[in-house]
Amino acid sequence: MSPYHKGFEGLYLHIPFCSPKKCKYCSFYSLPHDFEQEYRFLDALKIEMGLVAAGVSPETVFIGGGTPSALSETGLRMLFDILGLFDLLGVKEFTCEANPNSLSPDKLKILAEGGVNRVSIGAQSFSEDALKVLGRCHEPRDVITAAEHSRNYGIDNISLDLISDVPGTSRDEWRADLQTASALNVAHLSVYCLSIEKGTGLCERVARGELEPVGDEESALRMELTRNLLAEKGFEWYEISNYARQRRYSKHNSIYWRNGRYLGLGPSAVSYDGSERRRNVSDLSGYCEALRNRKLPVVQRERLSIKRKAGETAMLMLRRRRGVDRSEFLDACGLDFETEFCETVSDLIGKGLLERHEGNIRIPADKAALSDAISAYFMEA
Repeated sequence: MSPYHKGFEGLYLHIPFCSPKKCKYCSFYSLPHDFEQEYRFLDALKIEMGLVAAGVSPETVFIGGGTPSALSETGLRMLFDILGLFDLLGVKEFTCEANPNSLSPDKLKILAEGGVNRVSIGAQSFSEDALKVLGRCHEPRDVITAAEHSRNYGIDNISLDLISDVPGTSRDEWRADLQTASALNVAHLSVYCLSIEKGTGLCERVARGELEPVGDEESALRMELTRNLLAEKGFEWYEISNYARQRRYSKHNSIYWRNGRYLGLGPSAVSYDGSERRRNVSDLSGYCEALRNRKLPVVQRERLSIKRKAGETAMLMLRRRRGVDRSEFLDACGLDFETEFCETVSDLIGKGLLERHEGNIRIPADKAALSDAISAYFMEA
């Protein structure tokens, strides 16, 4: 029997390659693409799948990274062949992340034939200057081309990633990005405030004084602009960073936001079975070596206490516009939310940092920029 014996709802695969280089703002584990490394990785991934696949029948699959579309066409075919180790008959949403410049028609054909029905394209910006600051290796028109090609292969559930706070950009430039993205008639937009992470090229430039980060007040104004403009374009704001047309929410990410169970494979991937969190080694060589010895590449395990699980579940659910659903919280934690956090909820409602809406507890729209700070109260309670 698989050591992961519980019913996982989502399956995540981490592809640890970028092509031709890592973006300057990215802190996720990844390496420059190399054909020999690609085959080593896929051989190891096949072993990992063989060790854990028994009894796993996910509702969602998400191939992320890194850049999955950096894999060669041969590598992509190998990936979908080994995915056959899982029972994927019940998959409702199958997402693959991609960079616009590497999402070729031939690769899209392989994705579609492999069952992918949703693509998440890393657009980030439609400004050439902003893309240079971020260290992106594509041009604005590549996003338009990638979306067109996706539809040509029957994948019309298209999501774009955008970054709102690129240093050196104005609010008007951000407005133009939103207008261009919404005009592409995509189903979903993920809009992220730029986080300047230690160890990245962007962080080094900021430290040298070459770039000035967008301030908190301006960032909050851009967040408000985003909500208002996208609402006019038919997008529903359903999670702190995510917007969808016609309720085409990300089913996979929704598992995370209610603290559901997911299985993560590949270097640095995380799994959560409802009580224990496991993290794989963030090193391709270490990952491959462990699996050559038929050992799971897990380097960190954390068994959550009831209190920690309740706090994390509250924090994650508060990312959603619907907030904390009392029934869902009970299912996830075996606890009543308002009983467990009675004083915290009462205090935050009194301060205007939480509100009641249709039986749920959520963060008011005008306090969205404070969501991390508000959620932190539940980790301290």
